Amino acid sequence: MKRRLLVAAAIGGVALAPGCGNSGRAGSGAGPAPSPPQNRFVDRTEASGLGAFQRVDGGSGRKFFPEQMGSGVALLDYDGDGWLDVYFCSGAALLGYKGPAGSNRLFRTRGNGTFEDVTTRAGVASGRYCTGVATGDFDNDGDVDLYLCVFGPNQLYRNNGDGTFTDITPTAGVGDPRLSASAAWGDYDGDGKLDLYVANYVKYDIRRDRWCSKFPGQKSFCGPNLYDAEEDTLYHNNGDGTFTDVSVKAGVRSRRANGLGVIWLDYDADGRQDLFVANDQTPNLLWRNNGDGTFRDIALDAGVAFGEEGNARAGMGVDAGDYNNDGREDLVVTNFSEESNALYQNEGGTFRDVAMATGMGPGTLMFLGFGTGFLDYDRDGWLDLFFANGHVLDDIETYSDSVTWAQPSQLFRNRGDGALEDVSASTAVAEGRRVARGAAFGDVDNDGRTDVVVSTMRGAPWYLHNECAPSAHWLGLDLRPAAGSNVQAIGATVRLSAGGLRQRRDVRANASYGSSNDTRPLFGLGTARRVDEVEIRWPGGKVTKIKEPLLDRYLRVEE
Repeated sequence: MKRRLLVAAAIGGVALAPGCGNSGRAGSGAGPAPSPPQNRFVDRTEASGLGAFQRVDGGSGRKFFPEQMGSGVALLDYDGDGWLDVYFCSGAALLGYKGPAGSNRLFRTRGNGTFEDVTTRAGVASGRYCTGVATGDFDNDGDVDLYLCVFGPNQLYRNNGDGTFTDITPTAGVGDPRLSASAAWGDYDGDGKLDLYVANYVKYDIRRDRWCSKFPGQKSFCGPNLYDAEEDTLYHNNGDGTFTDVSVKAGVRSRRANGLGVIWLDYDADGRQDLFVANDQTPNLLWRNNGDGTFRDIALDAGVAFGEEGNARAGMGVDAGDYNNDGREDLVVTNFSEESNALYQNEGGTFRDVAMATGMGPGTLMFLGFGTGFLDYDRDGWLDLFFANGHVLDDIETYSDSVTWAQPSQLFRNRGDGALEDVSASTAVAEGRRVARGAAFGDVDNDGRTDVVVSTMRGAPWYLHNECAPSAHWLGLDLRPAAGSNVQAIGATVRLSAGGLRQRRDVRANASYGSSNDTRPLFGLGTARRVDEVEIRWPGGKVTKIKEPLLDRYLRVEE
């Protein structure tokens, strides 16, 4: 199904506000005056209709291990109308316990700020216990498909192009039976077809669920260290609707770990897609693509396997982005409370954790992060950081005076001088406490600002509509690769020069924790009134350059 191109009206000639939630920053060209107080994120959960979704955790009361994991969320344009829709994963009753009825839900946007539930019509209810959702057009037919990490064999829903989906898991051969948390689509061998990596957590049999307790006679959720670590899975796309498990051949079965977050990236700029896996209490993995169908874990040598003190931390969610505009993609990883989140700065093939040096580390020390993402929320050309927080122990407050189960989310503003400052309160991101898990990022209403949808453990999601920096200029891209490449341009790298900054965005769908994002590259331009050049390196290696494109719109670019 072909997508309709949506072009926003040019702003042109209006006074520009500086950043959102604070004063202008070094290197951005913004003035010293504070931003207007109305520049905030607005909770539109109920007004949009997304509040109709109610996630359940299984409701057994037995505290089965998977019930603490939570679920992801996806932003995708499933019907090709140019507007992002929302898919939520939900828990379900486990082992026959009759808890609240849970179901995944697909909400179609009406294009007017509201959504309608089309789950039944689309055929994607799936009563299975779902942890993660990975979107990707695996068959290159122009319609985005859904891969679900569920308790039991995972599921692949093929988009039929008519508003419905078909579960093709048995014939496709991607029903990984392990306890999976996240999955990601990427073309590791450059053949133009999306392959699939599945991050698996622990070896788990619900009939042998372990007993853990902080108090005599009262069960608590167990940690992953009481179970054996699991192997991840890599599926090669055969191009005929089927996949082959190449995990052993590719070398990714050489490590066992507690995988929770996964992302494809080209960390060493060699044109090949590498993999980073955030692991819980086992060393993180950085699979370097050798270019011959195999991978080698270089996480230890690269400096991303452990924390600053040489310990394996509780990696949950992950994202990649060039936060310091040096042309290299950096990594952010969410961790357990009292560990702080990690910000691995790419120094040209090796990484250095700069979380503490930037100020972000101390600010996240007492929170437990899951979903995360780089986003330029105030459109000034510098990537900021969002964290969806919530503890895994629902009884934590009975024995801790400093850590809570429900927690506020956080937003750190990139000042452009190497510092990240907490603007959660001034932007309304910190309003309310939730037990958050997945977070998805995308321009829901096509206004050039990145919105956020957060999945919570029990109850309604959280839709944060971005109303920051209304007058800042921007440019988004709708990339259309040539025949022979994956139709979503997954793996493309876009560089934009404007206002003295050179920004980078890489095209990917799957990141955060069990979640999927808007794939359109989006650049904030701040006060800049002209883009000098846009350079696109397509997945096949070809380069397109565009001089001085028009601003404040999504620009369709064909390879």
